[in-house]
Amino acid sequence: MHESEWLPKIMSKSDMLQICSLFNLNINGFRKDYLSSRSVEQIRELVYSALAKGIGSKKISRGKVPIHLFYERITKEVEHETTDLNKSDINKFMLGISVHPSLRPYQKLALLHQWFQDNYREYNDHIKTNAVEGRDIFFGLFSTRDLTIKLLMQEEEFPKIEDYTNFIHEIGENKHLDEIKKNLENKSDDLRLAYVTGLDQVKRFIGTFLLVHLYGFEQLKYGVYRLYEKEKERYAQEKLDHILMDHSVSENRLENLNNQLDLERKLNHELSAHSNEIGDQLEVIKYKLQIKDDEVERLKEERRGIERELVALNEYKHIMDDLVPEINQAVIITDTTDIQIKTLFKKNAFTKKFLLQEKQNGSINNLKDKIWFIDRRCFTNTREWVDIRHFFLQSGFNFEEYSDNLELIRQYIDIFKDEDMEEYEL
Repeated sequence: MHESEWLPKIMSKSDMLQICSLFNLNINGFRKDYLSSRSVEQIRELVYSALAKGIGSKKISRGKVPIHLFYERITKEVEHETTDLNKSDINKFMLGISVHPSLRPYQKLALLHQWFQDNYREYNDHIKTNAVEGRDIFFGLFSTRDLTIKLLMQEEEFPKIEDYTNFIHEIGENKHLDEIKKNLENKSDDLRLAYVTGLDQVKRFIGTFLLVHLYGFEQLKYGVYRLYEKEKERYAQEKLDHILMDHSVSENRLENLNNQLDLERKLNHELSAHSNEIGDQLEVIKYKLQIKDDEVERLKEERRGIERELVALNEYKHIMDDLVPEINQAVIITDTTDIQIKTLFKKNAFTKKFLLQEKQNGSINNLKDKIWFIDRRCFTNTREWVDIRHFFLQSGFNFEEYSDNLELIRQYIDIFKDEDMEEYEL
């Protein structure tokens, strides 16, 4: 039975439309762009006819497609999708096309015919029977499980489990070990094999190792060993590459240091050549230093003037101490920065913050026997001052308010001029 009799049976309408486009096939009386509107039976008959008319032909002509040229052109069309398929090992090829995500059945047949013609002839009757009976064309030809084991199985002396696990730890692949171990859990053996086959490089080594170690695939011991040796070699090469790179970096650093040394020598020569210029710069520096010395002398004179002012201030303080006696009975609330006031009343002056805190925690009642002098300037907020004044009045505090420092001194002297007054006895 020629392929023309059974090959179109395995094609979908989309497959056949693609073939019609590829080989310029058309139904008489219909434009090509209307071909997709025809029924599946009409399009399948068109493909049947083209393949049947192509029997015995050596080239493609109008409405005639020889089967060998059909397979050849299909193969060229899908070559870009088949770079990962093995063209020399039939077992690896069959396993590859069985799990390929995009190849259509007729495309797989084309690749089998072009790359493994002997096997194509061997499988032809089996494939034809499957096609006629509506089964997958490769049904019964091989088992994914058996084929995978066949590819990976071979007798050899193998390293111990500890050797594998130590190597995995050494190359820092613990994360992939845990990940692959988790992905293998709760799966059938066929799915585990398919999953591991889809991995590459070190992940495939780890997956195959876990199949043997955890799931009893003793047939894969050689596969583990082969992948182990391959990864060891790759890891050793990476280490060597790092060593060579470090050596290259060291050489580059040495070259840079030599260049830097040459540059410094050149700079030293230039500095020596400009010694006269440096001498002029030193003179400029000396001149600037003299200016600095003059500035320091001026600052010293200013300091002496300040010291004289301090002496005068101390004399003023003695006079004020006689006029304004130090009375423990007084509490002065002010935020002034006037040095004279702060010096004169250093034991009696407190800030507005102190007043507010004492009022808030109730401790102010312990100071009810004091005479309070409150700087009205502290209270820029009128409402706040009204509240404080009301509190003092309601609580029976003795207090005076003032708006300038001279008024404070006058009030203070007026109240405490007679220290023997019974009402304000110290």
